[in-house]
Amino acid sequence: MTPRAPKPSGRPKKGKVYKCASYQKLHQKVASLEATILEKDKTIAAQAEEINSITGSSRQMATKTLSGSCACGSITYTSTAAPEHLDYCYCLTCQRMSGAPFMVWMGIPRDALHWDFKDSEPLVYRSTIGDSDDCVAERTCCGSCGCNVILQYHVYPDKTHIAASTMSRSDFESPKVGCHIWCRHVPSWHNLPDDGVKRYDEFDPDFKAHLEEYLSNKADEG
Repeated sequence: MTPRAPKPSGRPKKGKVYKCASYQKLHQKVASLEATILEKDKTIAAQAEEINSITGSSRQMATKTLSGSCACGSITYTSTAAPEHLDYCYCLTCQRMSGAPFMVWMGIPRDALHWDFKDSEPLVYRSTIGDSDDCVAERTCCGSCGCNVILQYHVYPDKTHIAASTMSRSDFESPKVGCHIWCRHVPSWHNLPDDGVKRYDEFDPDFKAHLEEYLSNKADEG
């Protein structure tokens, strides 16, 4: 007896076609999801880069400093604020304490300054005007090398003047020269620069007004 040949059935073929079609749809869906995820990753990366740029700029701004020291390094300082102004002073005291025709002072917010007095006690010199005993400022010099570093006016308690020549590095732009003061004491052997900056025979008008107010208040207290 001849065995029967199995009846052809279309089901496996149909099932195979069905599975291929499902796979294709699934593959397309996965590809679409991957593309969506890739776009989201790009967006997140761009946002992260923007955030890092902003925070990096903020950190950079926050860490800007200037620093300096006396000649021997016993007095060092750091400021987190830029100088507000730069002035040339030709008074006799500045000349005699520096051995030069003038000293250049940069005014910096007092609370932005950090000081380190290392190997010696600083020397403090009281400055008066004329024959008066009223102390209007104190100059601080290094006790080891004698370098004149600090000028603290009592009329400007929130600001300290630092000798610009003691600054060793700065992340800030250099301020423009504000004025030349006490020009009536300019030595005959020194010529004032023709820089267009205002010149005053004594203090500038703003300082004079602050000084008069300070001395008046001091007299009332006394």
